[in-house]
Amino acid sequence: MSLTTITVEEGPSLATRVALAGLTIDLDPDSVANLQRELDDKAPQVCPRCSGSRFTDGSRIHECPTCSGEGWVR
Repeated sequence: MSLTTITVEEGPSLATRVALAGLTIDLDPDSVANLQRELDDKAPQVCPRCSGSRFTDGSRIHECPTCSGEGWVR
């Protein structure tokens, strides 16, 4: 299954709806926050020192193989 679009909106019942490729799932606000953290952790990141190598393993601290710049926190 490939994920193309995620839409998050606040519903009238305070449940949050997440649309995943046409499938709608009701989630509480804590679940949405956890989902957002997971998505952020897996997003491609760029070294702030050299704007080079993308680092995508979800770690918040890394050493850039291009410039050896180390340790930034998103």
